[in-house]
Amino acid sequence: MNFLEKAPAKLNLSLNLTGETKDNYHFIVSLIAFLDLQDMLTVESSDRFSYEISGTKKDFGKDDLVLKSLKAILKKKKIEKLPAIKIILDKKIPIGAGLGGGSADAAATIRLLNRYMRLNMSLEEMTKIAFEIGSDVPSCLVSEPLILSGYGENIVKIPYFPDIEILLIYPNLNIVTNEVFAQIDMNKIQKKKPYYYEELLQSQCNLLVKGRLEGLNLFTNDLQSYSVTLNPRIKEAIKVLDDSGSLFSRMTGSGSACFGIFPEVKIDFAEKQIKDFYGDWFVRKCKLIGTNN
Repeated sequence: MNFLEKAPAKLNLSLNLTGETKDNYHFIVSLIAFLDLQDMLTVESSDRFSYEISGTKKDFGKDDLVLKSLKAILKKKKIEKLPAIKIILDKKIPIGAGLGGGSADAAATIRLLNRYMRLNMSLEEMTKIAFEIGSDVPSCLVSEPLILSGYGENIVKIPYFPDIEILLIYPNLNIVTNEVFAQIDMNKIQKKKPYYYEELLQSQCNLLVKGRLEGLNLFTNDLQSYSVTLNPRIKEAIKVLDDSGSLFSRMTGSGSACFGIFPEVKIDFAEKQIKDFYGDWFVRKCKLIGTNN
């Protein structure tokens, strides 16, 4: 029997730095939702262990987060031999886009193998493994609308969040996150307590549930200006969204993917228009998955 697990892309509707750091990591507060754009993991029984990737020619090598997650699980559960299974990863999420594809795959691996191998790990156990893999993996383990704060460890689910259609653009730029963070000037960060952003995000989510979009411009990404400096094409992508009728356009994560929220009557035309003019860009209408799905 085959077991399947979806690995949805992560989208930062907002991402704020508080000015605090620890061990070279920045304390962040971020409103995160997940997309119906997703990778897919399959596991099936076999006479030996094997692993294959479809949908990309990239070899992740020692940085492959699926294999890292598998090894972390085996170590945690004190299993010495690789299981006789075949794991297949079907990649759909663009690589290096700031959409958390690798973290999503790692989280999906943990959920999938917990079911398939009947490990009966609690969410707390799985979260500890996820945090060992990377700071984004615990939020991807949840894969529901949430507010993330701290260094990846503080997660609060949002009880009410609507489905929202967005237009996603990936302008074929592979961003190195560490290079973006290396540009940060700590003297220019508005130092605010985390609860300021947390309360702001909660209040704006309440407005979104009521269909009110006027608070969207309060959602900001403190990394955007640094990424634009390194890669001016991101600024071009945001301008294309704005010029096409987007009510709200931002970069997600450290980039380079950007997104726009459009009036329902304009989004399909905008998607076609941008695809026609920018044939080498990844352009897709997606849905932010709300809390009722």
